[in-house]
Amino acid sequence: MKNRISFTGLCALLCTFLFLFSCSEKSEYMQTIPSDAAFVMTFDMKSLSEKGDVADWIKSEKNASLFNAFSSGMGEGTVKLWKKIQEDPEISGLSFTDNWVCFAAGETNPVLCILAKISDVDKWREVMKAMEAEGVATPISKEDNVESSLIGQRAKCLFDKNRVLLLIGQDATGILESKTAAGWFTQKRENSLLSNGEFSAFLKERKDVNYWYRMGALPVFFRSVYSAYLPDGILLGSLYSIGYCDFQKGKIKITSGLRSDDKDSMKKLEEIFKMGGKQSGKFLKQIPANALYAVGMNLDGQKLYKFLSALPELTQTQMNAIQSEDTKKIISSIDGDLLLSVIGLSGNASGFMGTAIPDVAVFAQVNDDYAVELIKRNLGILGVKEIGKNRYKLSMGEASLYFGLENKKNFFITNSTQVFENISNGMPESLANTPYASAFDKQFYSLVINMKEGIANLMPMVMGSYSSRQYVSLFEQCPFTYLSGSGNGTNGNIEIFLSDDSKNAFAAILDWITVVASQER
Repeated sequence: MKNRISFTGLCALLCTFLFLFSCSEKSEYMQTIPSDAAFVMTFDMKSLSEKGDVADWIKSEKNASLFNAFSSGMGEGTVKLWKKIQEDPEISGLSFTDNWVCFAAGETNPVLCILAKISDVDKWREVMKAMEAEGVATPISKEDNVESSLIGQRAKCLFDKNRVLLLIGQDATGILESKTAAGWFTQKRENSLLSNGEFSAFLKERKDVNYWYRMGALPVFFRSVYSAYLPDGILLGSLYSIGYCDFQKGKIKITSGLRSDDKDSMKKLEEIFKMGGKQSGKFLKQIPANALYAVGMNLDGQKLYKFLSALPELTQTQMNAIQSEDTKKIISSIDGDLLLSVIGLSGNASGFMGTAIPDVAVFAQVNDDYAVELIKRNLGILGVKEIGKNRYKLSMGEASLYFGLENKKNFFITNSTQVFENISNGMPESLANTPYASAFDKQFYSLVINMKEGIANLMPMVMGSYSSRQYVSLFEQCPFTYLSGSGNGTNGNIEIFLSDDSKNAFAAILDWITVVASQER
């Protein structure tokens, strides 16, 4: 009886082949990507392999049991082939001169497609025959110079003398039987995604990992939500999200953007970001340095209200809420920096089913005191007390809510006692004194997530559950410390920092994967 490798193990091994033995030079085989692909990701495996010392990582004794798990269920012949490929990549028949490319095809049930270049088709054919001998793949068939094989129930492999295409998903069989995928091998440039000017421009700026996503391919629910907040005249189908990821020492740097192949849509998209200016970061001193999360932007409330009122896809309920007098005055009063921060879990108050209520704080530059008066009017019956000039407190059992105006134009509302007690002079150790405060300097929007502090907040919950204690070392050795992001207009930047700034981020992640694998065994 034939041994049967698991589908997960098979895909892991095939992806490892591609991962190890693909590189970064330009290639015309991108012409294989269909023009209606929903998303594309490219991976410069030569760069990643060098940055992560991947060959040594795979051969490490620490990872031996991890790769043995992948080969569980294989026959002796396939195991030997896999070990030979680990030692000599050329045995796989895969190229050393091209990127690994992933893309999605199909609308109802998208199929994941993995594309790689072949250097020796005979050697790759031997790999496929080894899987056939294991009872994993069907015999290779050939039609119009394209060879194919079914792998398990959900994977299909097509290849010719130049490239290999692996299709994974429920609709993979249908795409194969309809000869759609085979047609991608012979299609002309004008019928491929290379005919899209935005995609061709995207390919010129590639880093280690890159993505191109067609916004019109969003799932129906998210597409409807996204469309609801687009002004009239912007064609969702013309929008593309792009990103370039570069693994550096101590951090991962991502450059992102939103593009359109429709000039009018792009112009209107850029106008959205004119609703505000550049942040001063003035409220950072009010937030503790170890806050979990902070997001800020600079807004002109009157422009924002005008924008919201003109959205064509809002429901009647949403429109009624926006058009209310209170909503209009609250939004219109915003005039400058706006900052929201989740500070941490205080443990002093609990909410639904005993869950801890996070400490939060909101600050906004305003041109009047309407927000304060509205809160007093609506919550006054609950016992709002004035505890200072333009400062108010509402006690709610174990928790308290503080709100008011500082210097007549800086609105605040928080349930954090430490933030309120330092409202005038700022926190002794504040977000303004951290390295990532620069993300808020002269940017339209900004974001900071303190991953290290977030893990510290999770640890008590992990320790409190017997079944989760095995993951304590996993959390403790997590290499990520914080994420910062910012942008002006349709362009943005994200940086993810790691604890060891002397080591490349990709190598650090591989080391953590070793820890994860050891926890699972």
